[in-house]
Amino acid sequence: MNALRRHARRFVRHLWWIFLAVTGLFATRAVVPEAVLRSAAEGSGNFLQAFGSIYGVIVAFILYMVWQQHNDTQVAVEREAVTLGELFRTLGWFTSWPERDEVRRRLRAYSRVVPMLNGAKPETPEEDDKRLLDHSLNAFLGYVPLPHEERLYAPAFDLFHDLNQVREHRLTVSRLHLPEGLRWFVFLGGAICVASVWLLWMERVDVQALLTACMTWVIVAVAALILDLDDPYSGDFVVDWGRFNEAAARMDALQCPSMEPRA
Repeated sequence: MNALRRHARRFVRHLWWIFLAVTGLFATRAVVPEAVLRSAAEGSGNFLQAFGSIYGVIVAFILYMVWQQHNDTQVAVEREAVTLGELFRTLGWFTSWPERDEVRRRLRAYSRVVPMLNGAKPETPEEDDKRLLDHSLNAFLGYVPLPHEERLYAPAFDLFHDLNQVREHRLTVSRLHLPEGLRWFVFLGGAICVASVWLLWMERVDVQALLTACMTWVIVAVAALILDLDDPYSGDFVVDWGRFNEAAARMDALQCPSMEPRA
């Protein structure tokens, strides 16, 4: 139901552009003489066919690009949540580490801070995610493990490295945006396609108005979809933070081995 409501709101916003396009058609037919429109109809049709094909190919490529970036961000979110949970579990077996519980507390806080910062309605948490991760790694590097913990030290360090790496990958991919030139091409190219339909001559204006409305809706819908996917943290198409919530729930439920006195 929520998805249907979002689609309905989006379609209502598109109706304004459809109304403007159809109004422009009637204005064109009222201002431009019929003889001029008839003489330009063939050239306008050929131009619309050629330019529309080029425009469609480029827009399809742009849509594929932003969709791929959106998917890459989602994959990075999934990997980050899984790595975070594995690191939390592994650190629990460092039973002689005095700062173990504090570091694991930071990791639990990290699992909640990241979705708060990047959710559909961003919030300002009390703790910074990068600082939580850095302080945890610094504390781990300063710890000298006991013999029975040495076999876990290297895997835990690798998990710290993987977590930091996948976090940086998520940030990098999510900050990739379309160049302004491509954005303007989507807008202006769509306007040119609609204007070309205005210059076509049809005996029945209602049929031409229907074609104009359909052309406008397709262009506006695709442009809105591109702009939405270009930012994975806002709009109707956002990344799912469910894996982070699952990781946080598992951390809270995970039984921690008891601390052992350090020899």
